[in-house]
Amino acid sequence: MSSNVLIIYTGGTIGMQMSDDGYVPVAGFEALLRERLNAGAAMQLPNFEVLEFEHLIDSSNLQPQHWNKIAAELQANWDRYDGFIVLHGTDTMAYSASALSYMMQGLDKPVIFTGSQIPLTELRNDALDNLLTALILAEIIR
Repeated sequence: MSSNVLIIYTGGTIGMQMSDDGYVPVAGFEALLRERLNAGAAMQLPNFEVLEFEHLIDSSNLQPQHWNKIAAELQANWDRYDGFIVLHGTDTMAYSASALSYMMQGLDKPVIFTGSQIPLTELRNDALDNLLTALILAEIIR
């Protein structure tokens, strides 16, 4: 039986795109991810859905209220999914993961934080491997 995993895209390099001002967060991560997955790989993964924050967070702008928003989304969706992946900027990911571990003690499902140093939109990136590994782990850990 395949797991159902919710990917919460909060922002970060993983979903950024090059602009005249450097990398910027852009909407539409789920469509981009599904485009990058080939059919064979997708069939080996757990079922997943992507919840994308309306206002994507750049790590340099992360505030404690963002932790509350992430926690609220996890709580709101807890009964509907077997595991969760939080896509997050790498510069402040450790702070968020630590804060959430205190905010949501006693969890009985995996919550995995991941991101990338190079966006999924780039030809050579770490984004796809990081996300695929997180999806596989979300299924194994449950």
